[in-house]
Amino acid sequence: MALETPLRLSEVPAPEQGGRGDYARRNLTFRLLIALLFVVMFASLRFGKMLIWGDSGRPATSFVDHLMVWGSITWVILLPWAVADLTGWMLYRRHSPAGDGFTGAPIETLVSFRVVTVGKQTAVVRTTVESILGAMADRPLFPFVVEVVTDHRMRNLPRHPAVRQLVVPQDYETLQGAQHKARALQYAAESSTLSHDAWIIHLDEETRPTPQVIEGIRSAVEEEEASGRLRVGQGLMLYHRGLETNTVWTLADSVRVADDLGRFNLQYRLNRVLFGMHGSFVLVRNDVEQRIGWDMSPKDSLTEDTTWSLLQMQRGTRFRWVDGAMIEQSPLNIGDFVRQRGRWFRGMWWSAIHAHAALRYRLMLLVAMFVWSVGWLMLVYTYLHFLSGVALPTGIAIVGEVVFAVYLTNYLLGLWVSLSDRGAQRSEWVRYTVLQLVLMPWYTAVEAFAVIHAVLRPAKGFHVVEK
Repeated sequence: MALETPLRLSEVPAPEQGGRGDYARRNLTFRLLIALLFVVMFASLRFGKMLIWGDSGRPATSFVDHLMVWGSITWVILLPWAVADLTGWMLYRRHSPAGDGFTGAPIETLVSFRVVTVGKQTAVVRTTVESILGAMADRPLFPFVVEVVTDHRMRNLPRHPAVRQLVVPQDYETLQGAQHKARALQYAAESSTLSHDAWIIHLDEETRPTPQVIEGIRSAVEEEEASGRLRVGQGLMLYHRGLETNTVWTLADSVRVADDLGRFNLQYRLNRVLFGMHGSFVLVRNDVEQRIGWDMSPKDSLTEDTTWSLLQMQRGTRFRWVDGAMIEQSPLNIGDFVRQRGRWFRGMWWSAIHAHAALRYRLMLLVAMFVWSVGWLMLVYTYLHFLSGVALPTGIAIVGEVVFAVYLTNYLLGLWVSLSDRGAQRSEWVRYTVLQLVLMPWYTAVEAFAVIHAVLRPAKGFHVVEK
């Protein structure tokens, strides 16, 4: 099917501009607030231990006590993760239409919102497409199309000249036997009639754009076209949809928001993929995507995003941060949550070890996966140590407090950024903050169980989380 002429832009006024000084002050304020939150968490841990166990804790007397002392060395394993998040937070720049030379003027580069779905959660996909159309109506900053890539034809999509379906034939196979999402993406790459210089923003079936991210996409496309670097972009994803009805598992994903602001922001500021990348909110020019494509082996297809990013690095592609935020939805139950984490864990380990990219591109991912594999033990140890009150060498104790303070800050920072975007009332801030603090030990246990379950009982296939 030939691609219809994309929607063209009408003249729209540029948004009112603020000063760069105001933009810089807001960024500085945001960083100072993050630093203050970390300091409060660190001080609370230190003074809480002093209040319960005295200035230095009780001396080790039993065999178990001495095990607790030696176990504290494992805190060092989590220190690189903590430093990466802290560094990313201090480098983070909040999106502002007045920042980084944003003028609000439309550009003429075509952007495709490519939504990948199995095609069974039709109401979810329709809502996502409607949210894209709404965001583009609010910020008509570039011509666009919406490509819904689906295994099953959908009858309920909005009737709009920008919306079209790419239905993957049941007998479609790739040369390397790509499966799941990678198979659908490869079919889209082969069958879509987008021009080579069009840009694609990859979205999952539940991912919804904000008006601000439309500005971010526009700015990123303009910058990359002007520089010729053509970097792949990714940005912040928030989790606050369904907070009232799916409170427990939405709060569990607060840590992912702060991770985006922290270590993922850091890697994109360095123009590298160090810790993997998300499969949604991927901004890439069509010809850059085609350099690698999505035809990969079935095992590489388990986390196709990670494999693809490593292969792109091997080819010389670099990465960047995109301003604004997408809004995601968390799993609805513990089974989906555990299976989702387990798939990521197994797939990313496979990519880190087996992806056809030089070791220098996989090395940091290998380190990150090792930290993920044993990190839950460190966190469980931290709770046990706090309860035991055994005295530790001062340096090791400070390392542990820094690491655990970052862990606490992750959840609270992610929650507060999501609540801010949501426009939450004061009562909601209090209620959800208390719940976040109370539930964090439970989240540690579930994340640990997901890793253990993935190792002992690896699931077969690609589990699609119900939304």
